[in-house]
Amino acid sequence: MKMLKLPQIKKMHPFMFVGLENNHNNPAISSIVNSVVNVTGIEFSKIQSITRKREILYARHLFCYFARKRTKLSFKEIGDILNRDHATVLHSVNTVKDLLTYDRDFIEIVPQIENKIGEYERLEST
Repeated sequence: MKMLKLPQIKKMHPFMFVGLENNHNNPAISSIVNSVVNVTGIEFSKIQSITRKREILYARHLFCYFARKRTKLSFKEIGDILNRDHATVLHSVNTVKDLLTYDRDFIEIVPQIENKIGEYERLEST
């Protein structure tokens, strides 16, 4: 049986992600992407994917929450980055706000991501 030869995937620059073409000069978005990926350990391409696996879904919720909280992007603009509509982004933001009232994992992970965003922003400003 002949094995299929798959094309090699090029390693992407850390700030160049699919869907961020119009926002790659926005350091806040780059910091948020890198922070969520770093803390959750989930690749941004998976966050953008259509999967509903819980860990990926939560990472997507976190990205939406921080993108809305730390940028002036509209729900639609954030949704465009993730190939989702504005209602999905709104739901994600509200879900994180709700989970922060009782879920220990979210109560721990949100400050970690906020700290990472601050680290990335300091690096980008130097």
